Amino acid sequence: MARYASSGCRGERETGKGEDEGLRERRPGKELLRALGELPPTATASSGLDGDPLHPLAAYRAIVVGGRIEWSAQWMKRLKDYVESGGTVVLNSAQTKGISADLLGVLSVGVTAEADNARCESPGEPAQNLSGQMFRYEKVELKGAQPLIISDNGDPLVTVNKVGKGAVVFCALPDLLGEDERITPFAAHMLAHVFADATPIKVYGDVEYLVNRTEDGWVVTLFNNQGVFKPQQGLAQVDRAAYVTAGISLRGGRIARAQDWISDRSLEVTKQPGTVDSITMSIAPGGIAIVEIHVEIQ
Repeated sequence: MARYASSGCRGERETGKGEDEGLRERRPGKELLRALGELPPTATASSGLDGDPLHPLAAYRAIVVGGRIEWSAQWMKRLKDYVESGGTVVLNSAQTKGISADLLGVLSVGVTAEADNARCESPGEPAQNLSGQMFRYEKVELKGAQPLIISDNGDPLVTVNKVGKGAVVFCALPDLLGEDERITPFAAHMLAHVFADATPIKVYGDVEYLVNRTEDGWVVTLFNNQGVFKPQQGLAQVDRAAYVTAGISLRGGRIARAQDWISDRSLEVTKQPGTVDSITMSIAPGGIAIVEIHVEIQ
């Protein structure tokens, strides 16, 4: 099971210890988690989540399940409590054994179909090219869920089922992989939707980025892939004018201070009443910026 959290950066859990032990020692307090938008506001010890240090689901806004799992009754209760408390769980059709249709919001009809294209039904979203390799998906019947992504013939490929204060996101594609055993464009698009809502950090600009959570904030790594052309032979050609302006904003909290690790300088934080705090910076062609954001504890 993959939990959406920080990795490989300052604030990661200690190495050389079992996973559960490391998570237990490095888990932030409830006040910080709520300030960071990482704790569902209604999660309580009575839900069976906070009181179980071995399975700290309440510390995560979204969980992407990996592998093929047969769910025990105990884990089914944990997942249901987590979702009802405000969490989001992402499952695919290879992981639904033992999960009720009420929780998934869909029911398998026992038939598979093939496609190589998909369409996102998210309101207000510009048209996306989600075509790619051939994939085989499981046909399902909606039982309360709403379709997020559909095939060209209208079959639901990704659905969202609201349960309590949270949601279960279901993908009809086993393991999220196409016939070539690579992730399909529509599955990647689904994860982009989930991750955009799973963290209060939003990044603007034509950059790639990584988001990691620390003990008192976030570390955001930005990549400017523009302006560098690497031929098969010879030296790389660099367009020195291909700077990119990127922005980082924090939803649901205030930025206490921000620092660029590479230049080791403090960054100006834009604070205006009624708007989110934000940071703007310019990144050189082929350049990288690593920004540490400290969050005010309220």
